[in-house]
Amino acid sequence: MKKKILSITLAVCILVSLFTLTSCAKETPFTLVKNAVEKTSALDAIDVDMTMDMSMDMMGISMTVPMTVDMQATGLKTKAPKIYTNMKTETSGIEMTVEMYQDGEYFYITIPMLGNIKTKAPALVADYDSMADVESMLKVLPEELFTEEIAIVENEDGTKTVAIDIADEKFNELYKDFVDGATATIAEGTELKDFALANAKVEVTVNEDGYVAVYKIAFDMEMTLSMGEEMADLGMGEMEVSATVDSVITYNDPGATVTVTPMENLDSFEEITEEDLAALGI
Repeated sequence: MKKKILSITLAVCILVSLFTLTSCAKETPFTLVKNAVEKTSALDAIDVDMTMDMSMDMMGISMTVPMTVDMQATGLKTKAPKIYTNMKTETSGIEMTVEMYQDGEYFYITIPMLGNIKTKAPALVADYDSMADVESMLKVLPEELFTEEIAIVENEDGTKTVAIDIADEKFNELYKDFVDGATATIAEGTELKDFALANAKVEVTVNEDGYVAVYKIAFDMEMTLSMGEEMADLGMGEMEVSATVDSVITYNDPGATVTVTPMENLDSFEEITEEDLAALGI
């Protein structure tokens, strides 16, 4: 009887010890970021603001192209998501606003000069798919990137921040889709001959509920663009471009109920098919 009581007591002590060790396990920068990204990625609905500032120097001219995105999405883990996006960009003082609403397989888009269109065609949607941009940024980073120097900063508002410098090749591997999108924007209409990436940084802020509150990435690019034969005949065959990209995703009250409000009069949007785009050479 004594042996049985002793065995039970010992088993209870072991369980209590294991629970204590587990509950007191030290939170590391890696586990903080990993758990937050996984928890946030699992959300079926999100309300986010996204900014991307692209500063460029080319041929002695400096310019900044800012972009802001306001997006609400529900049903992300279903086959029929509803997503509303309001995207604004500004170039040379000219502002352009594009609205897009996704309801299942259909996309409704309001674009300046094109008006209101309805489509299933991926080719027409790709340039305005901000959800793809969010997904290409929100990454679980490999544990080996979290060196001893990286620490958790506890902010006054109760959030926690981790900042990481990432080697150029590794950053390009992790964020390839996002980097490719940025280079394609700059190189549009030309041929990209050479490309180098530098000063890549990621900063993740986690709220008290364990969700990502803010996810930032920043990097510099050096590019050589081929301008084509006609420009080469004018002595301007190549152009060197330096660019800095700063992008920030802010999650508004993650985990809360999200309402998606589309544009008005969707029934009046003109449908454009894949065949229509092919006829236009798009």
